[in-house]
Amino acid sequence: MPARHVSLNDLEHVITNMCKNHVKTPLPESLKVSYLFGMNDTLIKSDTRLKEDVWTNLPVKGAFYMMTRNEDLMKARMTMKSIEERFNSKLNSTYPWIFLNNQPFTSEFKRFIKRTATNPDQVYFGHVDLDAWNYPSWIDGVRSQALFSSFRDVVTPRVSRPSYGNYLRYQSGLFFYHPLFDDVDYVWRVDAGSTYHCEMFMDDPFVTMQTNNKSIGFALTEKATSEITLFSLWPVTNHFMGLYPHLIEPSDDSVFSWLMNNNNEYNYCQISTSFEIVNLSFLRSEEYRTLFYYLDLVGGFFYERWTDSAVRTIATALFLNRQDIHFFNDVAFTFNDKAHCPLDFTLLERCSCDYKDSFNYRKSSCTLDLLQLIDPASIDDMVSFAKTVLSQK
Repeated sequence: MPARHVSLNDLEHVITNMCKNHVKTPLPESLKVSYLFGMNDTLIKSDTRLKEDVWTNLPVKGAFYMMTRNEDLMKARMTMKSIEERFNSKLNSTYPWIFLNNQPFTSEFKRFIKRTATNPDQVYFGHVDLDAWNYPSWIDGVRSQALFSSFRDVVTPRVSRPSYGNYLRYQSGLFFYHPLFDDVDYVWRVDAGSTYHCEMFMDDPFVTMQTNNKSIGFALTEKATSEITLFSLWPVTNHFMGLYPHLIEPSDDSVFSWLMNNNNEYNYCQISTSFEIVNLSFLRSEEYRTLFYYLDLVGGFFYERWTDSAVRTIATALFLNRQDIHFFNDVAFTFNDKAHCPLDFTLLERCSCDYKDSFNYRKSSCTLDLLQLIDPASIDDMVSFAKTVLSQK
């Protein structure tokens, strides 16, 4: 459902008329006891539009995007600082940052985030439309909570948060409807707590995406750690494919085979969205929106815990040509217990990571199999790197 927002101008107009006419309207409880909330002014001041000159001197309409909470301020600042120092501050003009929250951002959060930015005028704080965040009308909230409670022994604490299903749904197919993205072409997804390790200003990732006409860029893949939260996603996907065969990319041109094991079963591989750069024309396409709407009606975001990584990966495999996918070997980053560090001597000269820590070369990663389909030459380069390292020992 497209987000519905009241503009600041509309709010100011209403308030002005109320004052002129001396209309006595009962105050909501949050305004009566504002000391409990401390953020009522923030709600009105949430951003809904980018500035008109936001793209001045920038080669691409690209934006960093972070969905986060007020309590994650320190993590958000750390992550933002690593990108600003490694990339954004080195440019002639800085790319904008878009922060979204289902709760109003506090003045403290805004103040410290702006202090971290190279250009504070290029930072925007949006508030998620609660109609887009809360349970949709067809979801049984009681059932969702009961099923959610049963996951607590088999999933991480983050996944066991009651609001995590709302988060996954919003990240999968709703965030780009927020008006702050109306004039954005490419989004660099950033998760609070991630750290970037390479100088990236010499090869602007946004420019790489646009110049090469890529739809999605990634640096990490993995196999889902808890199949119980995705157990019906693949059967539902198969049903979708039967209903909408005209939307599906021919298998010889896509990476669909990458999602299947030797027994022709779903292997739970997924592209990590903890770092992704995505062309919003892909997410706004008929194909993607139709898939998301279908999955949304089934309710797996709330009754299981279908992840945005799994949904984005399946959409990539169903709808995109292999040439639409880009592997960012030169974007080294760490998030939680997973890291990517390039197996390339030239790239490592501008990185502070250890290639031995790279998750992409472990058994629980699916990256090498994906590269066989989209960029087999990169595997030859990695093999050459490994041989050189071994010969030096």
